[in-house]
Amino acid sequence: MQFNLPTTKAKMYEILNDLFNYYRIQRPSYELEEQKGLNLEKMQYISKTEQQLRNMAEIILASQDEREVLALKKEISAEKSKLEQKLIVVQNNYLSAVENASALYSASIEKVKSQATVNGLINSSVYLDKLSLLEGQKNQKLIELASARDNEIATINSSIAMLNTKLSECEDYYSSVHEKQVLAKIEELREKESEKKDEVFKYNNSIEEKIQRYENTIIRSNASLQLKFLEIKVQEFTKDQLVEMGYYDDVIRCVCGYYDTLSALSAFQDMKAETKLAIYLEDYYSNIIYMYGVRAGVN
Repeated sequence: MQFNLPTTKAKMYEILNDLFNYYRIQRPSYELEEQKGLNLEKMQYISKTEQQLRNMAEIILASQDEREVLALKKEISAEKSKLEQKLIVVQNNYLSAVENASALYSASIEKVKSQATVNGLINSSVYLDKLSLLEGQKNQKLIELASARDNEIATINSSIAMLNTKLSECEDYYSSVHEKQVLAKIEELREKESEKKDEVFKYNNSIEEKIQRYENTIIRSNASLQLKFLEIKVQEFTKDQLVEMGYYDDVIRCVCGYYDTLSALSAFQDMKAETKLAIYLEDYYSNIIYMYGVRAGVN
């Protein structure tokens, strides 16, 4: 402890009191060292809105929906192409049948004409009636062939018209199917979001538990250190500890600092009367008196 040497007895006792209080009464206050808590980052979870879930579902299903619509259009177009090819076949078959029928009746007419010539009936009514009958049969046959062709073409065109309608409406058809798929996907995404929310909640709880355990450890550690300090604080310093701390050196320096201002005899006589000094000097009290006695020549 730093102090100026006293020049009066009152100042000496003031300094001695300060030294006694400084070394033997006052104890350094115990300040807990601040310990940082665990710096563990928690996960943030932000719930998606229904619109966000729908947007995600539509994006996920967009390519699938497009593939399904294209597949349906391709299927309808393939059926339509087959029917259009069938129209060509029907027309070709009709023309071939007409040609065959015309050839057949032409041959029959030539045969009738040849027989009529041989029999001399070329200008007879029998021959003319025969020609008229064959011509009528030919025309009837051509009418039947044309009618059959027209009926078949009408049936095919009706099927083509239905396919055209399906082709134009397939996107509308799949829009309802797509909406059901979107709703199913939204529900699937909602379940995943719920699972993710639970995972984040569990993770953050585990982080909170770790932080709490660590903070409780700090509290217990600080309490233990505080208790140990209090145990130390109530114990008095031993003489050896006081010597090591410099207490007696400062007390002797203070006392001698004052009495060195007096003559050796006056100091010897006064110290013998100041028995209160023994409180501060303890075992050194008699030694200091003896020293001043030697200086005064009384010992």
